Amino acid sequence: MRGEIEGKESSRMALPFVAVCFFCVFFNVAQTDAQIPEAIGRLAEQIAEEGGAETAAECLEYYEELFENPLNINATCESELERLMLLSEFQIRSLLEYVEEYGAILSESELCLVSGFDAALVGLLRPFISFGKKEERGNAHKGLRHDAMLRTDRKFAPASGEYGLPVTLTGKYSVDDGNLWNAGISVRHNAFDTLRKGLIPSFTSAGVSFHDIPLSSRSVRKGRKKTSPSLDKIVVGDFTARFGQGLSIWKAFPVNFLSNPSSLCKSANGLNRYNSTSEGNFLRGVGGTVSAGRWSASLWASHSLAGTNLTITSGRIRIGATFCIYGKDSTVTSIDIFCTLGKGWRIFGEAALSHTVIPTPAALTGFIYSPSYEFEAAILMRSYSTSYDAPDGGAYSTLSKCKNQQGITAALLWRPSKWKIHFSCDAVHHPGPRYGIDTPSTVIKTRFDAELALGKETDLSFRTTYSYKTATEEHKAGIRIQSANRLLPCITLISKVEGCSIWNPAPELGFIAHEEVAIKLVDDRLSIRARLAYYSTTSWNTRIYSYEYDLPHTFSIPVFHDSGLYCYGLASYRTGSGISVWIKASSRLCRLGIILRI
Repeated sequence: MRGEIEGKESSRMALPFVAVCFFCVFFNVAQTDAQIPEAIGRLAEQIAEEGGAETAAECLEYYEELFENPLNINATCESELERLMLLSEFQIRSLLEYVEEYGAILSESELCLVSGFDAALVGLLRPFISFGKKEERGNAHKGLRHDAMLRTDRKFAPASGEYGLPVTLTGKYSVDDGNLWNAGISVRHNAFDTLRKGLIPSFTSAGVSFHDIPLSSRSVRKGRKKTSPSLDKIVVGDFTARFGQGLSIWKAFPVNFLSNPSSLCKSANGLNRYNSTSEGNFLRGVGGTVSAGRWSASLWASHSLAGTNLTITSGRIRIGATFCIYGKDSTVTSIDIFCTLGKGWRIFGEAALSHTVIPTPAALTGFIYSPSYEFEAAILMRSYSTSYDAPDGGAYSTLSKCKNQQGITAALLWRPSKWKIHFSCDAVHHPGPRYGIDTPSTVIKTRFDAELALGKETDLSFRTTYSYKTATEEHKAGIRIQSANRLLPCITLISKVEGCSIWNPAPELGFIAHEEVAIKLVDDRLSIRARLAYYSTTSWNTRIYSYEYDLPHTFSIPVFHDSGLYCYGLASYRTGSGISVWIKASSRLCRLGIILRI
């Protein structure tokens, strides 16, 4: 997996194929060469604008993780479907009931027959799901599966005073038996790293995970199915931890984005082996989870903290308690709840107490209403004390930490006829000082999206955003219009115009327009995409992010400011023997990739 948010380069450096050259080689076994849907990329654009490049990368890597481990929808449960963060409560319930009544779903066409699912949604889900047998869990497969990736990044013009190897080397390898265990290692050597001689890695991550180990032959009920008491998971090495709504611990990607109203509720998935090369969002140590019937218990310890979680699920109610120890004098205790009330209602929340010198509280609660495919709404309220301290917390927050805010977030999704309308509003007050602001402040953000499907040939989308910050008296507004026209079965033309303006107090403007063509030939084995864009912005404050397709396991969201022309082209060819060749060239870089499917 590879991720990059590309920065601005001066116009004189915007010459084809000379800025950066990457060479990527991927060796995959039984791995599709499909790409993350463009809808996820558009979501990442918005995240980049609001939370910065790092947060956008976290969003895309979150879906890359799902991409690497597709979910078997015929052998899944409600909590696993929630983790996709793309389905409403109605759609999840409808899917589970369909599988229960009619058996395994065998194809995309059959999934479209499930109430609440259409071709557009199925196309969005397809990279993240599989159609396995009902008795198979997750992405079970026979035999060992090996995945390996090697990448080199070369700097052609090092900054003055930099010494050492002028390339960044990244490698990943993982092995999965599809049944009881998987393991992996990731290494990276940074360019011009003079602290390490030769090719000693600048960063190394490794781990092994064992899962679904039976502890008894006695059958008990767990959710919808009967299983035996088991050791759900043991992780050794580097791992992530997601529990509750993240007030006590969410040591992984924060995932503070709003793809639909249901995504306001986090879906915890406990302990998992870490498989990225990003530093900081993981724990290093050992952990495990044991389950028996309605109960599950997790225990973990690392170099920075130790903790435990106990969860009970009874019918439509799930309650969890988490306790974390950060050093000698800092602890965090929390209780979380998730309840499905029927008729489309869900309630969730978490209350926590951090203790350093004195106990300090934090709490959040939310409601989701999804009575049908056509309508969904959600509200999230939160109150975090200014001195609340959970170093590895990751609850919904407009700051990098879960502290110093009282806020409310509301979202609405409506599908009348061929339309899809989404509206969200977030209002948050910061009672204490924060980075760069010494006084109490308030921030208000709104967003409105409308999509229209005109038959099978044309899709239109429209988006407006507005935000206001009291600390700087800054108003910011944005607008986007995009269309996708299928001129022929093999040719699609994508047009986009986007602009933004800021009053702080003088007005500043930003603008970008692009035309993109996507062509598929030779029974869809040959794919070509090309884009030409013109952009002009007053300053860095009115910069614009624009998602573009890239090599598999690679993503790009270039940021545009100043003014100029930009172009890129991407071509791929898949042979009948399972070999795919990809090449991308733009005004800023060139990439070549080879995928082997063995």
